[in-house]
Amino acid sequence: AQPNYTNLSQALQTIAHEVTFVPNMPNVNVADQLTIIQRSLSNLTDTVTNLSDKVTNLSDKVTNMSNRID
Repeated sequence: AQPNYTNLSQALQTIAHEVTFVPNMPNVNVADQLTIIQRSLSNLTDTVTNLSDKVTNLSDKVTNMSNRID
């Protein structure tokens, strides 16, 4: 099963926002790090979507070629 990167990305964005309200956070800015992870996951989601579209297009082209041969 594949993870739902959109849900994961949205959840991390929410976490990053809520972490900013936690008092006495260490010097490491966890919210910024979570935002970076969220952005990376969003980019990964876009890449996977584009790849899926390309595979679908390729499959359609192969089907068309096969139909022409028959």
